[in-house]
Amino acid sequence: MRPWPATGLLEHSPQPPHNDYWAAHAHVLLSAYLMAAAVDGSGVETILAWIAAPDDGRPLELLRTGPVPTWAQECEAILPLPAHDVNCVLFTARDALRANLQPAAGNEPG
Repeated sequence: MRPWPATGLLEHSPQPPHNDYWAAHAHVLLSAYLMAAAVDGSGVETILAWIAAPDDGRPLELLRTGPVPTWAQECEAILPLPAHDVNCVLFTARDALRANLQPAAGNEPG
């Protein structure tokens, strides 16, 4: 089995997740959303919008027609979790993605 693409994103999160359960689900969700964005030709802003609006069915539609349709099922198992759990997953995914958008120290545009 090949690794999920979001592995490196969570490693560079501003603070390590306090709960492996949320981190594992955020990993799956981010990987799937990265794939959906690739299928759609979208960028990081679109992924952040999907994370902010978990009821948006667009990423699942894209995943179902993409190269790994089973990833839609993975998301469908995560998104209906109890509100507290899904919010923690979404916050973990969002924070990891945002942390990777920050320029490295000394590499700021100037």
